[in-house]
Amino acid sequence: MNVKKLMCTMAAVLAAGGWASDLCQMVIVSRHNLRAPLDTAMQDLSEVTTNKWFDWTSAPGELSRKGAALETAMGGWFRDWLGDLGLFKRNARLRPDQVRFVANNMQRTIATARCFATGFMPEADVVVEHLPLDTQRDSRFSICVPHPDAALSNRVARQLAEMFGGGAGIDRDLAPAYALLARVLDYPSSPRGRSPGAAPFASTGVSYFDIVRPPHSIGLHGPIGEAYPVADSLLLQQYEDPSSAASFGLPLSWKEWRMIGDVKETYINMRYRTKAMSAALGGEILPEIGKRLERGAPRLTFLGAHDTTLAWVGAQLDAEPYELPEAVECRTPIGSKIVLARWRCDDGIDRVSVDFVYQTTAQIRAGQFADRAHPPRIIRLRLKGLTPDADARYPLADVLPRLLSPDPGN
Repeated sequence: MNVKKLMCTMAAVLAAGGWASDLCQMVIVSRHNLRAPLDTAMQDLSEVTTNKWFDWTSAPGELSRKGAALETAMGGWFRDWLGDLGLFKRNARLRPDQVRFVANNMQRTIATARCFATGFMPEADVVVEHLPLDTQRDSRFSICVPHPDAALSNRVARQLAEMFGGGAGIDRDLAPAYALLARVLDYPSSPRGRSPGAAPFASTGVSYFDIVRPPHSIGLHGPIGEAYPVADSLLLQQYEDPSSAASFGLPLSWKEWRMIGDVKETYINMRYRTKAMSAALGGEILPEIGKRLERGAPRLTFLGAHDTTLAWVGAQLDAEPYELPEAVECRTPIGSKIVLARWRCDDGIDRVSVDFVYQTTAQIRAGQFADRAHPPRIIRLRLKGLTPDADARYPLADVLPRLLSPDPGN
């Protein structure tokens, strides 16, 4: 493999498009890296299986040791990559007004931003901007609906029906994955499975979306609501432990791990990827992302966020459907990043590229640090309804309205 050529892929492709261009700004919207299961999931894990879960290296919901190491290396890889692309001079000492790091006020997002900053700017004492840890919610990243009403609920329900065909369609599509989860867990032998009338992830055949009051968070009822925390925890476990112990001694194929990943991804898509919900929840962070692509903003902005945030961005940019290769989480893998870059072209038009940057499942399982010899994958996204240039970049003037004024759809 020609590593230098791979590192410069974006620059080489752009040169082939006919317009010389300079990379001016970049916004990195990052999902946090590897964490332990959330508190709410931890309460259920011992109830759905008698098998022993991984001995997590961090408290519930916090960045794990492996996640911290992988994210630090990713920051170092971005430093090399952006040096190759010319956003910064190699090994330059960057000023505070050139780089900005922002994170949601949770340990896993703050720690992810700090680790990335350590790899990206190892000589600097970087400040990560965030509200006090675990105090009031940062509304920019919150999954609580600020202004719930019947109109929003009805709009989301219509859009979910269009996307997924309603609860019955979801249950039908995920039925093999639910059966696989029950087999991996040995659910019938679990405390919950031994309870009278227990049926693992039983289909309801109805739509089960609602906005819970309070705190106006989004509820998904039915089997997917029960299956999601289990699937999420199994995915985290297989990243930390690549042996068959991750599936409690039951060897799983790549296809079967993808089935488990589909449960998690469908849950995130249902809750956050509709136009209506992404506009309602992303009403603050999406305009902030757009403003960071305008002239006068820092050259680099890093947002330490969640898979939910990436779902909002993808929905409001109106990205074409995609599946990320070599990832069991095929839409928003752990540690993945949506990278928006602004290019100044010789034809006088500023253009924007949108890329997904992520480590493959094999790289994460192996604890492979991102570097020149082992780069992450870079997948360019296409946007519906916009005309790209030869390099799948879009005029900034066409992209910005989608971020500055989120569209709730019909």
